[in-house]
Amino acid sequence: METRRAKPSTTPERQPTPFGRNFDRRQFLIHAAVLGLSTAGALAFLEACTQVDTQKGAIPTSTTTPQPNTMASAMAQSDSAAAFSATTMVPLEPPAEPSPVYQMPVMSADAPTPTSESLATRLAPPAASPPRPPAATANAQQPSPTPVTSSASSAVSPLRVQLAHLLRRAGFGATQTELNQFEKMGYQATVDYLLDYDKVDDSELANRIAADKFDMTRLRDMQRLWLIKMMYTKRPLQERMVLFWHGLLTSAGQKVNQYNLLQNQNELFRQNALGNFDALVKKVSRDPAMLIYLDNRVNRRGAANENYARELMELFTMGVGNYTEIDIRESARAFTGWTVNQNFQFVDNILQHDTGNKTFMGKTGNFNGDHMIDIIFQQRATARYLPSRLFQFLAYRNPDSKVIDRLADVFVTSKFSVRALVREILLSPEFRSPQAYRAIIRSPVDFVVSTFRTMGLETDAAGLAAAMSRMNQDLFDPPNVAGWPGGPSWLTSNTLIERLNFVNRIANARGSIVVFPPSGNARAGMLTALQQTMDFYITVLLDGNVPPDEWKVLQTYADRIAVAGATQQIVEIRQRSLVYLLLGSPDFELS
Repeated sequence: METRRAKPSTTPERQPTPFGRNFDRRQFLIHAAVLGLSTAGALAFLEACTQVDTQKGAIPTSTTTPQPNTMASAMAQSDSAAAFSATTMVPLEPPAEPSPVYQMPVMSADAPTPTSESLATRLAPPAASPPRPPAATANAQQPSPTPVTSSASSAVSPLRVQLAHLLRRAGFGATQTELNQFEKMGYQATVDYLLDYDKVDDSELANRIAADKFDMTRLRDMQRLWLIKMMYTKRPLQERMVLFWHGLLTSAGQKVNQYNLLQNQNELFRQNALGNFDALVKKVSRDPAMLIYLDNRVNRRGAANENYARELMELFTMGVGNYTEIDIRESARAFTGWTVNQNFQFVDNILQHDTGNKTFMGKTGNFNGDHMIDIIFQQRATARYLPSRLFQFLAYRNPDSKVIDRLADVFVTSKFSVRALVREILLSPEFRSPQAYRAIIRSPVDFVVSTFRTMGLETDAAGLAAAMSRMNQDLFDPPNVAGWPGGPSWLTSNTLIERLNFVNRIANARGSIVVFPPSGNARAGMLTALQQTMDFYITVLLDGNVPPDEWKVLQTYADRIAVAGATQQIVEIRQRSLVYLLLGSPDFELS
């Protein structure tokens, strides 16, 4: 009982796809079923690949040998674990008792249509809740939806599912131990904890970083440092917002070519993660990395460079269609003289500033850059722009205009407080609606970080930045000033293979990443161990939410491989295979 996007029965079995004109669709679906993927999920993946590769016009050539899409490859030990040879891992063990598995309720007929980037197209809903429960009942559990019974167990609580959803979006997931703690606190108290991160002691992370050695002149070390912060911080919303600002107020290493400046910009985002947006824009306008990236350092009186002025309005604050070419020209004049010195420090060179009057959005005066930003923040388009971008980052794409208008009113009333805006989003009924649940395709950063954070694995992050690069995301080096497009663009024929290779290395890393306890040789003992493995990781990775047809595939596999007389080594291999199937499922691709 799930929302599915089915292809018409008249669709030919062989048709042009990103995989070639002779692609056998039936064989692909057979392989997908062997991997535990639903037909709807596999078809949605094909659609996403078709959209993205058609836009690109070509399929990038893979430099990695793909893992065969067979159950045998899932059970095989991967030699690719050497990519993480420098990492130090601590094993995670399933609990002694089977964990409950919860099937989310059926979506109503009038539920919102899933957005185009929803890979699995089934948006199993946490129960919608009032936008602002009274303080006295803030920790009360929301009404429980009726679970769809499966043969696995009774239900994971709706509150726990909502909290898992919250911590995926406002962070990078949570371990079962963390969820236990937040479940005792309640939803609103957890939101308060995330937002008031300044009160949270994060010295353990600081000690971890101090014990390692990072060379801030090397891109890979900068990336590794940030990954460790995302994985192990006790302030997950802060790091999630740093990632958001990096994708919105973008600078890229290929042009800046001064990695210390990008690191400084990263810290600027961290220090102002939930501050006032207008204040952050003024600071970014003086940021040396930004001045270099968008050429304002060469913006001089009589030879105004319009790059920064244009992107300030188009991509940072207002959006296309809310300004004129005259506004761009006059704004560029106002930013003349904002440059960097030979030590790459901000300088306001008044000798290079255009002191003439500028007419900008109906106002005239001897404006400088700060004046322009003040005028920009008087526009209704600006009040709506960041709420729309943040809502789509945290909840789902293409929100209703009434939702954005409501958020814009909060944004203006709070004097452009990002903290107030994020609070409103996280407590909104839309954020906890069916349309938001598992509605966003994970970026490579989110995919990798969430895997480690959710499963409670230890790593020094060596080799992970390179793995993400093969998935088409390089921190500190987005493709252009618009950042990463996200959505279906994350999934191409090559990047999905890289994701499957990554989870294969995780699931099959023997003695370094994941270790399962021995289950004995008796048939009953092995079946219990495999069942525990499946139940536990369905709960950890998928909120206990596996559609009945996919659950049957996993259960059939667990039953079939629990054969009498198998050695402990064989049982462990098959336990790892189950984890691989879950990590590689379409559902885990979705946040």
